[in-house]
Amino acid sequence: MKHLLCTISTFFILSNIISAQTAGNGDNTTGLNNVKLTENILINNWSDAKTKYRWDWLETPKDDVNVYRYFSKESLMVVCKAPELIWAQADLPYNPLPAFWYYEATFNNVKGKSENVETGLLLKATSNGEEVKVFFVVNHFDQKYAFIQYNMVQHRWLHLNRLVGNTNNYSAAINKYDTKKDFASNKLKLQREGNTFLLYINDILVEKVVLNDPASSLNKLHGIGIAGKGHQAYYIDKIKFAVFDSTVKNTTVVKYEVKSP
Repeated sequence: MKHLLCTISTFFILSNIISAQTAGNGDNTTGLNNVKLTENILINNWSDAKTKYRWDWLETPKDDVNVYRYFSKESLMVVCKAPELIWAQADLPYNPLPAFWYYEATFNNVKGKSENVETGLLLKATSNGEEVKVFFVVNHFDQKYAFIQYNMVQHRWLHLNRLVGNTNNYSAAINKYDTKKDFASNKLKLQREGNTFLLYINDILVEKVVLNDPASSLNKLHGIGIAGKGHQAYYIDKIKFAVFDSTVKNTTVVKYEVKSP
C-alpha cells in the first residue's frame, strides 16, 4: 500500500466539530425538506477503512520521526512526535461526494506535552486543479473548535464557519482534558444535508454552516481523513462514513475492494 505523509510547518489553530442525528440501517428522514433517503455505509470500522480504501500513511513505523500510527484491537493508536499538523487520508468512490452524507469518529486523547494541540476530521477536495484540505478539529484544552480549509498550492487558510470574535469558537460541548486522569474523549461528526453542513461535538449541534457559493471547495469533496497537531498521543475508534441515496428503496451496504499495487 502506498503511503504519503503530509506535514505543514505553518498552521493556523484549528477546531470544529460534528455530530448529528444519525440513522440506523434502513430508511431515514433527514432534517432537510423532510427528504426520505437510504443510508449506505461505506466505512463502519477501521478494518473497512484499511482493507477497502487506500489510507495514505494510515500505519507508520515506530521509528518515524513525525508520527507513529498503529492498530490495537479496534482502535487506531497515534503518537505525534512533531509540532506540525499531520494527517492521513483516503479517496472515496465519489467525485464529488453527494449532497447527503455524514462522517464521524471518536478521538480519545491520553497524553499531551503541550496545550497547543488539535485533533479531528479531514475532508479532501480539488478546486480549480488545486488540492484543498478541509479540517474539522477541536482543542480539548481551551475547548475551541474550527471548520477551516487550507489550499495546498496557495498556502492559504480560510475559515468556513462564522467566528465569534477573532479566534476559534468556544464550545462547552467539547470535553476538556482532565490533567489528573490524562484523558479527554470527544466524538466529532460532520453531516451534510444539501447546502447545509451540520457540525456536531459529542452529539450536540454546535453550528450550521450554509453553503452559498457554488464554486466552494465544499462542493468538490472526494476524500476523507484524520488529522492531529502538536506533541500528543491519542487513539481513534468508532469511525463511520455513510452516504444517503434517495433512489434506493432498501438499504445497501456499498462494497469497494481496493487492491494494493
